[in-house]
Amino acid sequence: MRCPACQRDIPANQPICPHCGARMEGAGTIPVPGEPASLASDNTNRRIRLWGRGLVGVGLALLLATLHPPLLPYLGGIILLATASLVVGLALLRKARPKPTFKPWERPKRYGDALALFGVIWALLPHNMSAPLGLAMIVIGLALRLAYVGSSETQWRYVPHVMVMVGLLGGGYIVMMWMDTMKMEPLRARQSEARTNLGGVYVAEKAFFEEHKRYGTFEEIGYTFASKTNRYTYRIDVSGKPGTVIPANKGEVAPDNTKVPAGFSATRFTATATANIDSDTTIDQWHVNDAKQGLQQADVDDATD
Repeated sequence: MRCPACQRDIPANQPICPHCGARMEGAGTIPVPGEPASLASDNTNRRIRLWGRGLVGVGLALLLATLHPPLLPYLGGIILLATASLVVGLALLRKARPKPTFKPWERPKRYGDALALFGVIWALLPHNMSAPLGLAMIVIGLALRLAYVGSSETQWRYVPHVMVMVGLLGGGYIVMMWMDTMKMEPLRARQSEARTNLGGVYVAEKAFFEEHKRYGTFEEIGYTFASKTNRYTYRIDVSGKPGTVIPANKGEVAPDNTKVPAGFSATRFTATATANIDSDTTIDQWHVNDAKQGLQQADVDDATD
């Protein structure tokens, strides 16, 4: 039979239309010749297609995420997950064939669902404009879906869809924050080398000053590193004279601090430490002076840039 409100086919003896929520009591129904024997099969295929599209979208989003440089260390895992999502999603879409034909007024709802889902995936991408664009897609998609969901009395049935999308968006941000934290932990550990060694330079320079009434080079103050695998290049002067530069033993020799250059005189000194601690072009830059300034925060933080 057919619902008189939305004109869609529904099972026989159904008190409420499963599509628009209209009650069948007191309303005449029109029998439809050749009505499908089971509506459950169509609903199952619809759910399978929804899962298939979602997995394909997740796979494509993961492939796009590999273009973000900070995610390069996780490239193998991301490609594996993207491949699995695409394979399973395409298999589900193939299983759900043939696709049913939608009536003209049903298509905006499908477009709204697709746009909102794509907005959730887009908002999770690690780009500056991904969040606002994704939220805009979600809002437009929900507006389309709600505009064609049926009568105002049945629009509350779409609330779970909104809750799921918001939950996915929030969960995605939590995952991205966790990944950023995990990425920064080894970089912070590498930065501890610069703070420790510059703190030792400060102590040695102060001890040398108490004895000679002036500050000196690394060679004069007799400062040596505890580790022979220092990543940072240390300078007490930009002249490059012997005893003023300790080059990095691990990685390339980095240029001097561009914010606070190295230098010393009889009454003042500034020691610097620079290194590229990741795979980008930003140089991590630190300094310490005779007033013990600069040890608490990097002049240029390569861990966050």
